[in-house]
Amino acid sequence: MSNSYSFWKLPVGKFETYKEALAERCEAAGIPLKDLDYSGRYEGHTGLSISLKCGRELRELEIFDHNKLPQILSIPFEDYNFLSGLEAICSYEKGLVEIMVIEAGAASAATFIEKLFGVSWREANKVDPIKVESASGLSVEIGLASPVFNAIYEYATPRTVTMKVSGVQAKKHDSVLDLIQKVSGSLLFQIELITGMALIVKRQRTRHHKREDRQATIPLDVKFPDREFDHAPLSLYWYARSASGMPLLQYLAYYQVVEFYYPIYSQSEAHRRLKSILKNPTFRAEKDSDISRLLSAIQVSRSGAFGDERTQLKATIDECLDDGDLRSFLSENEERTSFLSSKSKLVNSKLSISSVDSELKGEVARRIYELRCKIVHTKSDSRDSDIELLLPFSKEADLMQHDIELIKYVAQQVLIAGSRKLHL
Repeated sequence: MSNSYSFWKLPVGKFETYKEALAERCEAAGIPLKDLDYSGRYEGHTGLSISLKCGRELRELEIFDHNKLPQILSIPFEDYNFLSGLEAICSYEKGLVEIMVIEAGAASAATFIEKLFGVSWREANKVDPIKVESASGLSVEIGLASPVFNAIYEYATPRTVTMKVSGVQAKKHDSVLDLIQKVSGSLLFQIELITGMALIVKRQRTRHHKREDRQATIPLDVKFPDREFDHAPLSLYWYARSASGMPLLQYLAYYQVVEFYYPIYSQSEAHRRLKSILKNPTFRAEKDSDISRLLSAIQVSRSGAFGDERTQLKATIDECLDDGDLRSFLSENEERTSFLSSKSKLVNSKLSISSVDSELKGEVARRIYELRCKIVHTKSDSRDSDIELLLPFSKEADLMQHDIELIKYVAQQVLIAGSRKLHL
């Protein structure tokens, strides 16, 4: 490993002095403090983390850069909590909430500051904050982040923009979160109507260190391509890959990759069903009920596929995925295995990954279809009358990472199965 990351490190003596001071304050406030070891990625590098309250849970504040220590020690970090699902800090005692604001889809933060405040990126220190106040004393300010936010937020820069809400009377996490969502949603929508800028509050980052480390070790062994892929589903696949941070959109784009092949693979399933019905000795062409069975088996959708959408999905997965490879994919990551095989607020369908006798491909099809229905706000079947719809920026949407990995894997396998010999 390289030692090029030494600028993140302080001399040992100075680091220990700051660490002792931090430990004293954490112990007095009952805040967990622990050592972190980054040597697996950066040779000889260590860090610290403190755990601040975040609703009913704790959220870690990682101190990777040692130079952050004096900054953290200079603020009353003991007075602050995190807000769940957001890049936001809150002090119930001070009645203050501060949350990061970004421009949706902006290619550059520099243009964001210039458009919103009328100053260049280099002159960001001259930003004149946007301030509004309610008759009840609640005030909102949009401007550069405070020293407290810059110290606590791991990825803050001197030009990070935040919304500061002061005069908050609520003392409970969920009440504060509800207030912030109402105020920020209304104010940012008003700004969008006036300026055309789509400002949104920043969602909490999700960490996936293990996956990143595994990917980084894969050797690049490529060959000249000998297969070609259908242009339309491949375009949808790249669209899904580019939709990072938008889980609902990303999931549906991967789903559309699979959906493209429904007319092909559902036809095989329709053939099998028709043969089964016609070979049955009890089948009678003069019986209306038997004719109805035939019509149901060859029901054609608007896309030209046979059967209902759930049947088409299962037929496509059956044709394109290998049982052993699917089980290996689901088992290669402990977090993924645990999440997809356990009860979740996201979907009711669970996968029997550890059971070799399970109809795993059928379970995968059910789970994918159920989540798809929650996203597009339709009922997956008549029993789902009480289904909770999945909305952007919800806690449930933040749980989608492993399901996105699953539908991505399925999309990859379907693309491969649908490929053909490359002709140039």
